[in-house]
Amino acid sequence: MVPILAGLALTGSIFFPCSFLICTFLLRKWVGIQSRAVQIAVAMRLTSVLQAVMASVCGWYIVTNCYHDFLYARCWLVDIYMSFGLPYMLYDIGAMYASYHRDAEAKQNAIISKKLTFVPFLNRQKLIITHHLLVAFVGYPIALFYRNGKGDFFLGCILLTELSSPFVNLRAILKKFNRTGSNLYRINNALILLIFFLCRILIFPITFWVYSWDKQVYWFQVPWMIPWHCTLGCTIIGGFQLMWYVMFAKAMWKMHEKGAKVDRNKNLANGAVGEKSA
Repeated sequence: MVPILAGLALTGSIFFPCSFLICTFLLRKWVGIQSRAVQIAVAMRLTSVLQAVMASVCGWYIVTNCYHDFLYARCWLVDIYMSFGLPYMLYDIGAMYASYHRDAEAKQNAIISKKLTFVPFLNRQKLIITHHLLVAFVGYPIALFYRNGKGDFFLGCILLTELSSPFVNLRAILKKFNRTGSNLYRINNALILLIFFLCRILIFPITFWVYSWDKQVYWFQVPWMIPWHCTLGCTIIGGFQLMWYVMFAKAMWKMHEKGAKVDRNKNLANGAVGEKSA
């Protein structure tokens, strides 16, 4: 079994970088984007959307095939996608750094040594880098080797958290093309707050409630009944999701306040012009 899982991980380590390269090629040849920085930034986001769609589809399939027995039902897709998707976390760190470095060069209109951008990149993206490394080197090994065949349903729920990623990446793409004033950007922001909350925050209390219902115990007893590494993993992942949600909410509120201020200034300016005309 281990050689098969290793082969799937190797396949994933080839698939995601190749998807990124194909996206950069298509953006240059078909869309006509010539800026290398924009190509890399958008290709990174499109590859993330691809991974999110695959993970969400797999999660839905796993959940619908295991809901009849929350703890012991098995699904063949769990180990396959967990192994295949593991390299994405490491690829994404590299893609984020490539995008960060190219953006720095584009802003200064000069070639910059990677040594000058690596530490600033780590400082700026330390939260998501920590998340990716913990998922890759702690979460995936636990999911693959330390579950004793239990909990496929709950792993499917974890994969469903990726449902919010396409909207998060669409927001970044629209921002890259200076479309932050568009109705699509505003609608997408509202969808992010809703779907992110449902899929990445509320999913943990729901899975705990499902387990408590199955075991006929109180919800608050679940963290002390399940294996300690499951409780720790849910706490760490849930903590990251909550921090990101707060960051999203603050950023969107600031954008709303800024837009409201601009509208007030426009109204005042129009009023002043009207008074002069009168």
